[in-house]
Amino acid sequence: MSPTAAAAEPSATFNVVFLGAGEIHFGTLEGSWNHSLRLETLLGARLRVLALIDPDVPRSRSRVATKHAHDDKHVRQAWQDTLCAASPEEAAEQLRKDGKEEVHLVLIGAPPHVRGALAPGRDLEVRVLKALGHAKAIFLEKPVAAADPLTTEPEAAEVQARLEHWATGGKVVGVGYMLRYLRPIQLMRQLMNEHQLRPMCINARYFMAYEQAVKTAWWDVEISGGPIVEQGTHFVDLLRYLAGASNPALPETILAHTVTHDEPAGQVSKLSFDEKAIVEPHRRIPRVTNAVWKHADGTVASLIHVVGLHAPPYHAELEVIADGWRFALQGAYDPVPKLAVRKPGSSEDEIFEFPNDDPFEHEFEAIISAIDGAGATNGHANGNGIKKASPILSSYVDARQTYNLTWQIRRASERSQKELAARKQNGH
Repeated sequence: MSPTAAAAEPSATFNVVFLGAGEIHFGTLEGSWNHSLRLETLLGARLRVLALIDPDVPRSRSRVATKHAHDDKHVRQAWQDTLCAASPEEAAEQLRKDGKEEVHLVLIGAPPHVRGALAPGRDLEVRVLKALGHAKAIFLEKPVAAADPLTTEPEAAEVQARLEHWATGGKVVGVGYMLRYLRPIQLMRQLMNEHQLRPMCINARYFMAYEQAVKTAWWDVEISGGPIVEQGTHFVDLLRYLAGASNPALPETILAHTVTHDEPAGQVSKLSFDEKAIVEPHRRIPRVTNAVWKHADGTVASLIHVVGLHAPPYHAELEVIADGWRFALQGAYDPVPKLAVRKPGSSEDEIFEFPNDDPFEHEFEAIISAIDGAGATNGHANGNGIKKASPILSSYVDARQTYNLTWQIRRASERSQKELAARKQNGH
């Protein structure tokens, strides 16, 4: 961000454009994601939602109508004049006619299969840069795309280059790997840095509660990319983040296995839709993915993702072992996540609890602070201010590295499954 932008006073209003009328922006029973709620909480009377963009305009109007009926007057005010548009181009044209061209933040929460490339229908970021490039910041939900990077690498690199070029003018770009902002993760990083620790191994377990996962596209690997690419990506990203930027993953070392939908161990009984009627067999997601790989400094990383629990919450834990130390993140999605720390010379864990730790909120504190300028205070709905927001912790460049690693894990698991099927066919 430029010195001029850093010195600027925050504006009286904070103008936002939402792309996508789905759950990531408006919430779901399945989990805690709800971007609109966080912005309403953090910005209070400052928030103005200029537009909600989604091809399903009736759905957008329904979302806005719900906001109009909200108990909080600041929420009603924020959404009072929101434009519902089918495309970025339509929204930009109408906002220009209405004299509403000052945009502080564009939130891209559209499905990943419409992003990350240059081909029509998969070029949403490019269209946003063209239509709404006058905005001060763009925030993209993870993952950055859905297609196999092997097939889209030149296009994906071009999308990254355009976003980077746009950001050189003092603009802000962030990607939604919100678990980096968890207080337990930040404390873990702080302790590792203070004691100059190098992770020996990192182990992550992500057990999804699937009963309320009713979006059928998520269950289709050709649309969503599969559980590791679309969801397990959060923990793949944390594994990279905790290993350190100077200790990259070595994709050639990845070993991975899956439990598929057609294996006895892969049968699930609480689906809320008829998977057999909607998703073709070869497009159904694996129920379990277990992967292990090495990093450049020798760190061994492992991840198991399971679609196996019924009702929420998810079970999400992570452990780091360094010489003499053990760090264990417990309940990454819980209202009170914990960090257990075992230090050299002790056989007991010291437990740190973090009540009401909301990584989504911390993430948007960082975005708002970067837009308003370093040191600016942004009014909460409760009258408090954002005075010491974290820097933005996930850039587009970094997010693409996580994305590439998730696909390398998926490909490794599919190779293993094919090899196993071939052995069985040959009687081995």
